[in-house]
Amino acid sequence: MFRKIKSLTAQLNIWIAISLAVSALVFFAASNFVHGKMDEYFNSDAYEAKINQKNADRFAEFVSSNDVSSEDFEVIDEYVQSQMTFIYVYRDGIMVYAPYYTQEELEEYQYEEADYEDYYVFTISFSDTDCHVAFYDYSSEQVKSFATVVIFFVSALLFFLLIYMGMRRPLKRIAKLNESIHILEGGDLDYHIESQGNNEIATLSESLENMRIAFKEKLQDIIDMEEASNTLVTEMAHDIRTPITSLQMYLDFALEEAEKEGKSEELKSYIRKAKENTEFIKTFSNDTFELFLINSSKVYMLEKEEFNYAISEHLSFMEEYLRSCGFSIEEDFAINNDETEINHEVISRLMSNITKNIERYADKSVPIKIGTMEEYEKIVLYFANKVKDEESCEESTGLGKKIMERLMNTLGGECVIKEEGGRYEIKLIFPKIKENK
Repeated sequence: MFRKIKSLTAQLNIWIAISLAVSALVFFAASNFVHGKMDEYFNSDAYEAKINQKNADRFAEFVSSNDVSSEDFEVIDEYVQSQMTFIYVYRDGIMVYAPYYTQEELEEYQYEEADYEDYYVFTISFSDTDCHVAFYDYSSEQVKSFATVVIFFVSALLFFLLIYMGMRRPLKRIAKLNESIHILEGGDLDYHIESQGNNEIATLSESLENMRIAFKEKLQDIIDMEEASNTLVTEMAHDIRTPITSLQMYLDFALEEAEKEGKSEELKSYIRKAKENTEFIKTFSNDTFELFLINSSKVYMLEKEEFNYAISEHLSFMEEYLRSCGFSIEEDFAINNDETEINHEVISRLMSNITKNIERYADKSVPIKIGTMEEYEKIVLYFANKVKDEESCEESTGLGKKIMERLMNTLGGECVIKEEGGRYEIKLIFPKIKENK
């Protein structure tokens, strides 16, 4: 029946109504049956005789033990309130005690003949006289009330059980859909999402499946474009290096011939300018190709190492080369035994870029400062130098900064570059690895 109803909300409402009707039917049927059986048992002569005899024996023992007289109405009241029975005391055929009646109210109903035919009457010896005592036990009402409560909770349990049974299938489909979404989140775009039925869950499943297919196709298009871009950049980088190198060589020959033949300084300056531009194009090409490699899908494996030990060899080669180029070095390394995640290929490329930057733009008359320090649970490796005169500086492509920023991103760190008042500073910031306590 539910398969013909497209709305999951309508299915739920119908099933709730059915469950409620079944539970109500069970409640009333069980109540009538149980109460009928109870009435049959509690109203039997055998049960009434037994329970009232028990109540009479208990009350007689109470009266005897506490030396109760037929006029100790407060004591009798306390006893009645502690029992599940009503007690009526008749002295000389006249009612002298009834529960919840005052003596003034009883005097209005005084009569000479005892009217207690509907009760079980026993003779009880009080301290002052013998009296007829009638008992009316109502403990069965408490049992009936408890039975009603039990039947109600059983019916309520049946109601929720029926709701669960009716919605178990949609809940399983929702759980399956949730599992499918997590699988897609994990990157498995080949996972097929099944769609069953014609309700909202089926519509959602179908929409997610269509989205999966569209996203997979779009991702494949992006991969194809990246592969085509990779091929194009690789081929361009390879093809452009050879003619640029040849052009530089020819310009060197032209400048050499111009100097031999005593050509004008103006011609020599043109050749030098062309050579500088060629060098700029070559540098720009190399930086572009390197930035492309960093942005490619290559994954750098990181290793946990002690920071000072990991960079010491790279810094040693770098400083040795800079000294060979005429630079002086001032070191200021803090003792640091903290660990960080390192990839030596990335560190080597960072040191290479920084070395090139210093070689091109740093003033040799001022020492290069290299050191380490700590900042907010991070390790900082810094390089500082004075920038040489603008006239002698080579033109910058601006890609070196991006290259270092991308390289540091692969290590989970950052690269901060500042230039102020002729001072150039590079900070490589590495995150510390926190120990698990």
